[in-house]
Amino acid sequence: HKRYSNFANQSRHCITSAWMNFNAVVAAVQAKREELTTQADHLEASASTAAGSFSSLIVNDLNEEIRQVYDTQRQLERESQLLRAELAAFKQQLSGWSSTTQQLLEGLKHAGDLEHYVAVLSREA
Repeated sequence: HKRYSNFANQSRHCITSAWMNFNAVVAAVQAKREELTTQADHLEASASTAAGSFSSLIVNDLNEEIRQVYDTQRQLERESQLLRAELAAFKQQLSGWSSTTQQLLEGLKHAGDLEHYVAVLSREA
């Protein structure tokens, strides 16, 4: 009986010790889990903030590029209008020169006709 009693006491002590170790391990695992969860939450918040900042930077950069394209387009439209106005002025000037040249040619033709008529009269006279 005594042997059995000693054996039972040692077994209980061993089981109690193992149970305490098991509880300590479980507690340590739970503490580590809470620590990792806190870290994960912090990292998630940091990532969310960083993603928001990154998005803002991208949007601002794109908006700047779009603004530059828009400004360039407006400048090209102004220059195009100026070129059209200059072209219209050159076209009108060319039309005037053409009309003047046509009048000059008509005048020369009449002068040539008159010279020919004078020559014919001179031969007949």
